Amino acid sequence: MCGIAAIHLVPRKRTPAQWQRIQKLFTENLLANEERGREASGIALISNNKFWLSYKGAAPASLFIRTSEYKKILNYLNEKTVCILGHTRKATKGEPRNDANNHPIHTGDIIGVHNGIIKNDDELFAKYQYSRIGEVDSEIIFQLINAIDSEKLLFETYITELKRRITMLRGDFTFLFVDLRFPNRLFVIKKNKPMALHWDQELEVLFFSSRYLFLRKTFGSSVIHTTLPAYNGFYFDSHDLSIQNATPTYTFHIKEIDTLKC
Repeated sequence: MCGIAAIHLVPRKRTPAQWQRIQKLFTENLLANEERGREASGIALISNNKFWLSYKGAAPASLFIRTSEYKKILNYLNEKTVCILGHTRKATKGEPRNDANNHPIHTGDIIGVHNGIIKNDDELFAKYQYSRIGEVDSEIIFQLINAIDSEKLLFETYITELKRRITMLRGDFTFLFVDLRFPNRLFVIKKNKPMALHWDQELEVLFFSSRYLFLRKTFGSSVIHTTLPAYNGFYFDSHDLSIQNATPTYTFHIKEIDTLKC
């Protein structure tokens, strides 16, 4: 069990008070997820010009947020920022003292966070001969996605290829990722681990959390119907958020993952 805290933003200018509130709400979300994992924490900030920063370490969120590195990343928030991914880790495979095993995980063009357990990661690493960065099972998710050929980046082809690679995974999972080849898109893949979301109209920010209760307590009764359904993939585009709000730009089913074999 791990925790995911994330925000997806409309890239625009905001007042200093709005930026401070976004920082505060993201930090509170990360803290609320500490009970889901205390062995490591991490953050990644991504901009629409492909600029990104990441920091992670073997510490619970309550200590992690006090570090100068964490505060430095949040201070990079500006009108080009489109996403911040946060993670609190309960380690299953891969020593937290090795930051390569902690999240967010960066492989090539992919930056992602995962909650769950992948049971066939060793098998898939052996089959495709990827160079392994750490030992954590989650890495295989983002290695598979990063290996999508650049010639298959047209929308329909990319989604087809993404679905095919998701079917290779055995285990339990919800994961979020950004592909830096189109940084405005945030992908959310939910098999059976919790993920809720809430759109804040005043800030024009979409909040994601493994802790539904955090969103409910923070934003009130409007959050009650914003738990994402299982066995689905979604992507949200920062260009569309002002119109779509908490509605994904695109949704696709992933039920076949339980029956297909590698």
